[in-house]
Amino acid sequence: MPHTAYIVECVRTAGGKKNGRLSTVHPVDLGAMVLDELVTRSGIDGSKVDEVIVGCVSQVGAQTGNIGRMMVLASKKLPMTVP
Repeated sequence: MPHTAYIVECVRTAGGKKNGRLSTVHPVDLGAMVLDELVTRSGIDGSKVDEVIVGCVSQVGAQTGNIGRMMVLASKKLPMTVP
């Protein structure tokens, strides 16, 4: 059975530069803030989210590993059961 995807809001992080203001924020925590804001802005129940898909341009350092999964686990508004 085909699934339907819904885009309900759009949020992104601020742009940063090496050793800039965001250099002390872990990428996973920054991403979790984006996920939490998406849930807040859309007004949906986080437990209704079926899946989180994340793109990462440069997978180096703290961004290696499964950053999308780590963002969900760090989120305050999505249950850990969301893949």
